[in-house]
Amino acid sequence: MSPRLKALLKRFRRDERGSATIEAVLWLPMFVIFFVMIADVSLVFFRQTEVLRVVQDGNRALSVGRFGGQPKSNSSSRIPSRP
Repeated sequence: MSPRLKALLKRFRRDERGSATIEAVLWLPMFVIFFVMIADVSLVFFRQTEVLRVVQDGNRALSVGRFGGQPKSNSSSRIPSRP
């Protein structure tokens, strides 16, 4: 290897200009992926709670007779009488 090339490589290794840019370029995709994963997981939990709320509202409406067009009957009429 020529002395001129050795000197150039030595100077290149010691020069720290632009190292912050290189580090940012290497770390930025990881941070972006991390924040996208956090947003995705939070949306999954949000949708899960939304579905649970809809099911609870439907169940509540069914139990008080507001669902299905049939009025709620008296609970004593559902219990068979003893002979």
